[in-house]
Amino acid sequence: MKNSLCILILCLGGPIIAEIQTYKFYKVKEKDTVYSIAQKFSVSPKELFNKEGKSLETLIHPGDSIKIPENKNPGIGFTFPLAHRIKIDRGFSPVAFAPMKGIIYHKSSSKDVFSSAEGKVVAIDFMEGYENYVILLHKNGYSSVYGNLKEVHVTEGQKVKRQENLGKLFPDKGLYFQINLNLKPIDPLNVLHHKL
Repeated sequence: MKNSLCILILCLGGPIIAEIQTYKFYKVKEKDTVYSIAQKFSVSPKELFNKEGKSLETLIHPGDSIKIPENKNPGIGFTFPLAHRIKIDRGFSPVAFAPMKGIIYHKSSSKDVFSSAEGKVVAIDFMEGYENYVILLHKNGYSSVYGNLKEVHVTEGQKVKRQENLGKLFPDKGLYFQINLNLKPIDPLNVLHHKL
């Protein structure tokens, strides 16, 4: 695996800031997919590029060389927070006129909610529209929020393992799920590995 270096220059209305982003190259193996490679290196599929620097399509071939960013703040491998996959009713949106800081899953017969990664319960509270919610603090600056809970099965200060039961949803509501990095909401689908 080779390494590459890219310097991004950002002008933020003041001094010029240079951010150094390093990349490594990965040679595609038999049975690899864009998604399996992204999961292996804890990056979003959108962050993978071919050797010419173009975004990848979903079609790759054994022997292709893929450019993968080396994360300064590596992901922690978030997993699906419900017992089985459920469609999303409303997705993440950073736009100012219709912000959505997380995702809302469709209501289903599966009511148990599980921690998406190992962490510590830092808050349990109630908010109109999101009902009872739990906030977990994870390593590397990540936190996660689980809302629309009818029952909460954890306590503040408790350490939880990945896939530990946090509570149960209201029968008529889907899970509200949010992931933050350094207190800023990010699209959960960019870091969520749909392992069950």
